[in-house]
Amino acid sequence: PGDRRTPVRPPGARGRRALSDRDEARLFDLVDNSPTSEVVTYVSFDRGQTWKLALRAKGGDDNESWDPDCRYGPGHVLYSLSEGTAPDYPDSYDRIDRSNDGGKNWESFTRAIHAERSFIVVDDQPGPQNGWVYLYGMGADMSSIRVGYSTDGGRTFSTQVVPMEKGTFDVNVGPGAILS
Repeated sequence: PGDRRTPVRPPGARGRRALSDRDEARLFDLVDNSPTSEVVTYVSFDRGQTWKLALRAKGGDDNESWDPDCRYGPGHVLYSLSEGTAPDYPDSYDRIDRSNDGGKNWESFTRAIHAERSFIVVDDQPGPQNGWVYLYGMGADMSSIRVGYSTDGGRTFSTQVVPMEKGTFDVNVGPGAILS
């Protein structure tokens, strides 16, 4: 039942989209607004027929923000990821925003160690890691991969740097895959 057509995207949307697997009517979408150097998050509660601006993310002290990703977690928790800079983080950081009510309200954001071209994954499978949040991306030197994890729903992160074999370089990482 219900309309299964491809949802309409918000105006100017070029980012990534996450569909809630628990409620097909809930969507959210990210826009990497290059001219304004901010990441904008939109939410929809009607399969994408209408959209509401839910969050604007910029770096600290109005510095730029880029490379968005988004995911739903268990309980319709929304996660919005962007990368940014600030005077106290000159080498960049990953910014994680979290909403517990479908994007109507957002908690204070969390900063994690920066990884280039970061992606976010949330464990939604039954078991002891249900709700854990993972971040991963390339190291700044392109000869390592950074993997972060959070056991408290994205409020704090531990990060590990995984070096690559000497003489090899990471070309890029992709969305949604962590191999173990």
